[in-house]
Amino acid sequence: WAGDKCNYNIDECQSNTCPKNTHCIDLINNYTCVCDSGWTGNDCLTDIDECETLKPCKAAKTCLNLPGTYKFIVISNNNIDIFQI
Repeated sequence: WAGDKCNYNIDECQSNTCPKNTHCIDLINNYTCVCDSGWTGNDCLTDIDECETLKPCKAAKTCLNLPGTYKFIVISNNNIDIFQI
């Protein structure tokens, strides 16, 4: 806490950095690092295979798992379209 009356919560995220694939959440007198979307594990270095776990693609689409994310690939009439989710 800071301020004349100790009524201002200090954002500990400003003075502490979180590891790769994480983001900081400020708490009262503390902070925590949580995995970014698409990452898991104690160190947030394990990629979640969204194509397998979420099964987001329908029959006409192919799912391409990428580090921390995934894309749809649609092939029709000799055209290849890639969509970021």
